Amino acid sequence: MSRFIPILVLCLFLNITSGAEPAAKSKLDGTWVFDSVKPSEFGNLNRAWMSLVVIEGDSFSISNIMRNPAPLKGKFAFDKANPKHVDIANEELDFSYFGGPFKWAASKRKGLYEFADEGRIRIAIPDPSDGPRPTDFKPSSNVHVIELCRAPKGFKEFPKEITVTVVSADGKPVEGATVATSMYQRIDTKQKDSKPGWQYGEFVKTGVDGTAKTSMLEPPWIIRDEKTKEMAFPKATPAALAGGSLRVVLAPECRIVSSIQCGAMAKAGLSVGWTHSQIYSNGLPLVSFSHPDGKIEFLAPSGTYTVEAYGENLHRRSVEVTIPAGQSEYEMKPIELKASAMALMKGKPAPEFVDVMGWSGKPVRLADLKGQYVLIDFWGYWCGPCVAAMPVLIELHEKFHDKGLTVVGVHVDIDGDVDTAA
Repeated sequence: MSRFIPILVLCLFLNITSGAEPAAKSKLDGTWVFDSVKPSEFGNLNRAWMSLVVIEGDSFSISNIMRNPAPLKGKFAFDKANPKHVDIANEELDFSYFGGPFKWAASKRKGLYEFADEGRIRIAIPDPSDGPRPTDFKPSSNVHVIELCRAPKGFKEFPKEITVTVVSADGKPVEGATVATSMYQRIDTKQKDSKPGWQYGEFVKTGVDGTAKTSMLEPPWIIRDEKTKEMAFPKATPAALAGGSLRVVLAPECRIVSSIQCGAMAKAGLSVGWTHSQIYSNGLPLVSFSHPDGKIEFLAPSGTYTVEAYGENLHRRSVEVTIPAGQSEYEMKPIELKASAMALMKGKPAPEFVDVMGWSGKPVRLADLKGQYVLIDFWGYWCGPCVAAMPVLIELHEKFHDKGLTVVGVHVDIDGDVDTAA
């Protein structure tokens, strides 16, 4: 359950915002859609991407929170002495559609409210729920700021598809541009059928008028014209897409290169091995690159991005990079990553287990398995691929146990909520 709490907390932030929109009820009544959630804009905004906020009197309802079929409901009240102060109370929300008995309890929060103009409301809410009322609309680790825009007149639901219009920097329509959900390159020297060059996830191409219709309604979007080497990472919000269209202006792309290094691996005479890196903007993963030995390469227009890198033998790390305008090539400083303890143990005797209990409640010691072939699998009930591999391990055990194979599955208790074998 604890693994879901951060998600549900973020979800609650979103709903609270919606409730927090009254000051003049005649102005607030109606349907609203999300336009901004800060900090961590995409992570939070995505949880309410197709949500509608309906306000009626002193009540609110938010549909489709994290795809939940049940709406979040609640009430709000303003402080007569200070109309910018709003108290928001949400009802319990059942998340059992996740597949487990997960619920978000009813709670109350003290928010700060502002009717920005006739079509926009803004609210700041504390984190955690019993935190003090925010004094301004500056987002921080303790304050989330949400903006809602009034939906178009008669708006009932988001369009099933949108029309994307792609133009060059001089405003001319671009024919044959790729509108995609992802862009990636996988360099695999061992896999003969790996495709060279940049590949795209789900995508469509623009026509002669520079437009394309797509049902890809949620970001990320990567738009690229391979002929002119121009591209864009359009930043769109639910409010911007409510009208069913998006206009994108392309800019020159820049080839970004770098490498992943590890001092500890180099000192041990080991290769960094397989690595993966991806570039983020506004919290969105945009372009990714995998390489068998630490190379990094991206394509992106000028701007400031976060580059995340990790590897099969290396810990994850993120760095910020700014690509100046007017450059077609840019070389980043190498990204130094820490080696995993497991990687540095390769070729060395396995260390003895510490605080590992067996099904019977007795300690498990590798020393007791001396003379056998031992396969150790570190897994977690929360890890889908780990659980999926269990039948294979069981088959190995049944087939080779009599020939000296012992399989030891070590459950890694990340949350500290598993204290018995049962």
